[in-house]
Amino acid sequence: MKNYHKIIIITILCSITGCNIINSRFNCPSTFTYLNYNNDIYHPDGNIKIKGSWELNLDKNTYYLDEELTINASWELNYNPDTQVSYVKIQIYDSQEVIKWESPIYDEIGAREENWTVLIKNLDLSFLDSSCILFITLYEYFNDPLNDSPIENYLLIIQVQILKRDISCELVGFNNLLKNGEDLSFFAKFFYETSKGSVLLVHQSIYFELVKEGMVLHTQNYKTDFNGLIQVKISNISEITEGYNLMRLYINNNSFFNSIELNYSLFIENNNFINHSIEIYIILLISVILIVSLTFLLIYRNIIRSRQKTLTELTIEF
Repeated sequence: MKNYHKIIIITILCSITGCNIINSRFNCPSTFTYLNYNNDIYHPDGNIKIKGSWELNLDKNTYYLDEELTINASWELNYNPDTQVSYVKIQIYDSQEVIKWESPIYDEIGAREENWTVLIKNLDLSFLDSSCILFITLYEYFNDPLNDSPIENYLLIIQVQILKRDISCELVGFNNLLKNGEDLSFFAKFFYETSKGSVLLVHQSIYFELVKEGMVLHTQNYKTDFNGLIQVKISNISEITEGYNLMRLYINNNSFFNSIELNYSLFIENNNFINHSIEIYIILLISVILIVSLTFLLIYRNIIRSRQKTLTELTIEF
């Protein structure tokens, strides 16, 4: 009986997507949601060793770092274990062709189906900007003593994009106009949005700065609590320059979230300005009272004169 090697890929269902970037090792098809592929692979001896027929169904285009890849594959493996070595496995590469994860080796003869769940955050990915690329591959190995060297094939290759999350911030109790000597006190709530709703940012480092004309006047590091909150409270605000200041909250170099910098204006009033304002208010109030009083006196005087004139005319007529 002639030795033979045959792999039939029945289905591979991955919760991932493909796109049209060509790598030096991996040649990905264009973006798709369904692929039906049939192909014959010829080994160096000229005989058909692998006949492939497989389907690929994809459910979305991108993933976030806090999500997971769910991969399902099924195949049929036929070879002579007495003289040949053959197996398949799933491998995940980054854009530098470094293996970030791989499944165990499956060398059992016959049909088989397997499922894998891969936490993306455990892959130790490197981000050039706010995203990175992964290649999910179905790898096949075959070694026959009649061949000069082992044969390795990537039967299926899919490219996916991994993104960092964007963070949102909500200020609670913040007043951007303070008097000299008042406390600066407010809460900041941090969260991010998912398809299932908002998720609070817990135990995340937040950096706070007060800046005046490019000069940092005050810095503080915070960490969010279980409610995604930090409390900023600075007493004796007189130590901070009066007038317009810039309040800054930011997150930098985070593994899971895009860097953010949130800027808010803060105006601190001068006490002398407040005193002058009170004096001006009093002067304006007195002026209004005087004007009203003079107007009333003039009206009253005109009324008295009118009555006196009418009485005089009546007396002469009598």
